[in-house]
Amino acid sequence: MKFIHTFWSKPLLLKRFRESDKEVILYNYACSVASVKHFGHNIELYTDEYGKELLGYLPYDNIHIIDNIKNDNIAFAAQFKFEALKRCELGDCLIDGDLFLHREPVYERIAELQQKCDLIYSFNEDTEYIVGGSNTEGVKNYLFMENLFNNSKMYDGIRVPALSEIYFYNTSFMCFMNQDLKDKYIEQYYYHVNLFNNIDFGNAWPDLYFEQNFLKQMCDNGNYKASPVLEVFPVVNNDAFMVLGFTHMGCNKLAGIHIVKELLSNMDQDIFYDTVSKLV
Repeated sequence: MKFIHTFWSKPLLLKRFRESDKEVILYNYACSVASVKHFGHNIELYTDEYGKELLGYLPYDNIHIIDNIKNDNIAFAAQFKFEALKRCELGDCLIDGDLFLHREPVYERIAELQQKCDLIYSFNEDTEYIVGGSNTEGVKNYLFMENLFNNSKMYDGIRVPALSEIYFYNTSFMCFMNQDLKDKYIEQYYYHVNLFNNIDFGNAWPDLYFEQNFLKQMCDNGNYKASPVLEVFPVVNNDAFMVLGFTHMGCNKLAGIHIVKELLSNMDQDIFYDTVSKLV
């Protein structure tokens, strides 16, 4: 089984993300790599020159440099995922740097789903998680995007979801087993990037829709079979995701850098100490 990491340095260097601390990035990616390698699988990295300098010490099976993307607008921070998707093969598993697949059952589940699905993704995010109450950042982001979508010609079949209908596929894990779906997904992403390239998004996150909500819409519209790796949402009072061996730091509110360090140390002492040395 082959896994794919991506890392685009520009959004991080320009502080697009709050979580831009070098220590956090290194320990997350190191732990993610160590988990995959521990269970005998391959992992490759698609990045830029800065990313290679930062993460090249990790035992990737291959590092691909992408230095010619057509649009470097950091509002579309998921672009390197799509650049990797264009280049990788069906069955390759694209994972975020803060996703740890740290037990054998998760690999067994992925292999099982690959035999019967067009798309495998992480888990579902419902309206309550995404937007919360009536005056949250999620609602503000939705209203901003709704206004754009209502005044634009969207990609064929894509519509503006009602606030109560927002239901995203979490894409910290993506594995396409259907070339038609993969091609259309990539096409719609760049269609919308080009359509909204001159918009000042401020703190709004267009990729929540271009990358996640629209993927669900495309699966629904095309009757593609999509299944999550994790069938329950990884809330802190439900340890099913830990039993499976699927931990996404973005959603595990109890986890912190100390937990990542402990998991990494247990997985691979060499990678752990290489990471410590990298931070000295």
